Amino acid sequence: MKKNTAYVIPVKNLFQRRDFAQFPMPNSVLNARGFKKRKKVDNKDKKIVFFYVGFSIAFILDRASKQIILSVIPENSHIEIFRFFRITNIRNSGICFGLFDNPIYLPIFIFTSLIAIGFIISYVYKKRSELPLLSLFSFGIIAGGVLGNLIDRIIFYGVIDFIDFRIWPVFNLADSFIVLGVLTLVMIYWRQKDASCMF
Repeated sequence: MKKNTAYVIPVKNLFQRRDFAQFPMPNSVLNARGFKKRKKVDNKDKKIVFFYVGFSIAFILDRASKQIILSVIPENSHIEIFRFFRITNIRNSGICFGLFDNPIYLPIFIFTSLIAIGFIISYVYKKRSELPLLSLFSFGIIAGGVLGNLIDRIIFYGVIDFIDFRIWPVFNLADSFIVLGVLTLVMIYWRQKDASCMF
């Protein structure tokens, strides 16, 4: 009658055996041996960074510039830089470039600003895999500009405008970012439309 023989496999060799690969190892064992699970980063999550970058640039520059104007120039005053350009501290209860400058519209503008920001964020998250990087950046600067002006309307009951070219209504950086973002999106749309018409 044959005796049962016990074979002892060293632990360090156990992890080198090919047949052991079919058995999943617990996370505690993997961590103890220095193995780390690599998280797969979705390409969608990488692209959305361009939206956040545009949003942060527009919002931070807008808030910083307005804070400087408030600390340096009294309200309804100006500093002349050139004959055709000056820095003016005024309140605008309307929208971009002084349009609809009437306090009665203030609640409407606050409400529409909230709707616009919510719509942009929702749209960007749904379409982030399809949108070009420049479109994501453009949506970001639009949302950052809208939020910057929204904060003004809530705190000061009007938007702080200071860029004054004398021949054009006074505006601010948030207005510039909004217009730049919209024009860029229109340009991208028309280029894609022209390209699709060629095929």
